[in-house]
Amino acid sequence: MIATFITESVLFIYTVLRYKMNTLSRLVAAILVLLAVFQLAEYHVCEYSGTASAAVWARIGYGAITLIPPLAIHLIRTISGRGWHIIVWLAYASAGFFAVFFGFSKSAFRSHICAGNYVIFQLVHPAGGLYFTYYLTLRSNTLPQPL
Repeated sequence: MIATFITESVLFIYTVLRYKMNTLSRLVAAILVLLAVFQLAEYHVCEYSGTASAAVWARIGYGAITLIPPLAIHLIRTISGRGWHIIVWLAYASAGFFAVFFGFSKSAFRSHICAGNYVIFQLVHPAGGLYFTYYLTLRSNTLPQPL
């Protein structure tokens, strides 16, 4: 987790220093930062497992990972120069809803298991199902479409 955090952080710094900051580079930089934050959060969830700090880091990590799909959709739309603006805004709005929910709800997470390379989070019902639907719906919009 720490090695991945360092790698993503270095790539973020490289992106910021190497490339002119336009929409494309800002989106890539934001995705790298959020990926790094998620890795750091996973590390701290394992480090502080069973304490209140683990719950705080879980909320931080889920907030970060929740924002990645709309950024990816925005990035794809920026690169391709086509697509509906409404999809990007709906993606950001739904991500904002879940990020606020995870950030401020003390009961969003039922438990977590710290495995060697990752953390498995168990969300409360029905939040887990709704989040799964959100994530897969946005992810399906980032997959290549047939010609």
